Amino acid sequence: MKTLKIMMIGIMATLFSAAALAVSSTAISSDHWAIDYADFTLNMGFIEGGAGARSGFNENTGFKRCEVVYALAKVEGVSPSNNVNTGFSDVAYGSKYAGVIAWGASKGIVSGNTDGTFDPDGIVNKEQFCAFLYRYCNKMGVSLPLTNSAPNFADASSISSYAVPAVTAMYRADIVHGFSDNTIRPKASVTKAEAANMLTNLHAVKNNSAYGITVYIKKAVHGTPVT
Repeated sequence: MKTLKIMMIGIMATLFSAAALAVSSTAISSDHWAIDYADFTLNMGFIEGGAGARSGFNENTGFKRCEVVYALAKVEGVSPSNNVNTGFSDVAYGSKYAGVIAWGASKGIVSGNTDGTFDPDGIVNKEQFCAFLYRYCNKMGVSLPLTNSAPNFADASSISSYAVPAVTAMYRADIVHGFSDNTIRPKASVTKAEAANMLTNLHAVKNNSAYGITVYIKKAVHGTPVT
């Protein structure tokens, strides 16, 4: 019986080790379509982790509301103190994202729910992300170019009425893109890889980059000055 218990413990330990390895295997591969966007946003601090933090990027995880506001604050170059009352019942004074959420709310970039919550850990979908970016650009005075013609997505009827101007503006500015089947999938959750892509595009537009986006991010990631 003692031998059996030892064997069971060994088997369970192996299983737990395998599970832990599977969970920690979150590195974005060097050939992933979003690798340059990941590098850029990590290097710039728009997405938490810091330069060289590919190992924990986990590109397929959903992007949270608190992470969007954090990213936009970093794009704007502000790092407000967390020692602030946000006005939201689920974002406590001194909590990790309190400062950026209070900043975003004070600027009219973000708002809460009718029950007084902000839902900081809620995953944003495509149209919500567009709305965040659109309000940021309007409130921060970012001029949006008309790079693309007006979109004609196959699933345009699925876009919520409040988000239509935001989705349209972000697409025309070449910040947000559709899919190869001519859809925008407005209710689909935004992944970290997609967020990195859109935040990089936003930063390029904000800085009036004269480069194509591919050249822009490669210059920025590899340290060459970008004008």
